[in-house]
Amino acid sequence: MKALKSKGFLLILLFCVSSLVYSTEWNRSSGSYKSERHVSEDQINSKNIKDLEVIWKYSSGSPGHIQSSPIYTGTKVISISPKSIFALDPVNGSLIWEVQLEDNIFGVKGITFSKEPIPKIFVPKATGADKLASMRQGGGGVLEIDELSGKILGYFDSGLTVVPPIIHDGKVIIATFEDGITAFDLYSREQIWHLSLEKNEVKSGVWSGFSFDVDTQLAYAVTGSNGGLMGWYRTEPTLDNSLIAFNVKTGEIEWIFKHIKHDLWDLDVVSNPIIFKLKKDNVETKAVLTLSKTGDIILLNALNGEPIHENSFEIISVEKSDIPREKASPTDLILKSLVMLQISKIEQPIYHPNHRSIAKIKLA
Repeated sequence: MKALKSKGFLLILLFCVSSLVYSTEWNRSSGSYKSERHVSEDQINSKNIKDLEVIWKYSSGSPGHIQSSPIYTGTKVISISPKSIFALDPVNGSLIWEVQLEDNIFGVKGITFSKEPIPKIFVPKATGADKLASMRQGGGGVLEIDELSGKILGYFDSGLTVVPPIIHDGKVIIATFEDGITAFDLYSREQIWHLSLEKNEVKSGVWSGFSFDVDTQLAYAVTGSNGGLMGWYRTEPTLDNSLIAFNVKTGEIEWIFKHIKHDLWDLDVVSNPIIFKLKKDNVETKAVLTLSKTGDIILLNALNGEPIHENSFEIISVEKSDIPREKASPTDLILKSLVMLQISKIEQPIYHPNHRSIAKIKLA
């Protein structure tokens, strides 16, 4: 294999090699709307990764931490700091533009790039000084930013959100902490439909995972635990701790898989749902996979929410709680069969954005 020349930077390798810019995309922090975080190119592998070296670093200078991976638009690396959104030149790491914000960006899990109809960046943003203040105020939404100049073009007032939105067919679809999921018109910013995730007076929140499959027009959201370690005030069933599939055209739920019936240990479903084709017994199935804090790998048929493997889960009895007023669910699901995944061993990280800086790496 040839050593790469001066333009062989890591992010270029990940997002630009051959036809990757538009065929595999990295327009979202999770890779694509299917959340694969996967690139099929093999220029960086277990044999040559030891030869990578840092070419440039960029520090935002803002204290704090971020939970969002950068995206690549084809011409710019876009990322966030606790107080700003910025674009970098992928060749030398120089700053192209930066948007300074009055309120902090906290807990944001990703950002989205869309070319519909012109290149724009969509960034979840709260309106308070911290998450608690924003939740009290009920404030938050998504900023719409011009990719070329960094100019703020508008704001979608959805309620507090931290997951990157889905931009499709003239809609901006936003999943929130307490206000369900809403589709807005991309041009007028008016609401098209709203999907409530409230059940039995419990508002289930989406904070960790939100994916979309353009072929089926189904989006997938995972919900956390509303009550954390206490559940005596919750009347089940709720939509907590669930993987929910819904139609992006109508906002109607197609199916729900509830992982824990009455959570008492803050065991959220925590990952972006990964959408892919799976072949079993020579039959190809559209599948969706997500992870939980219990360590379970939840693998389901993406069209109907049924387990891919028979007897994947077993219903077990649950002991009564000895906490006053608490009523544990009498039964729950336990993962019975494990899903074996092929994992390539990587001896050191290829790309590591820490809480303040972005590093660019090349092959020696």
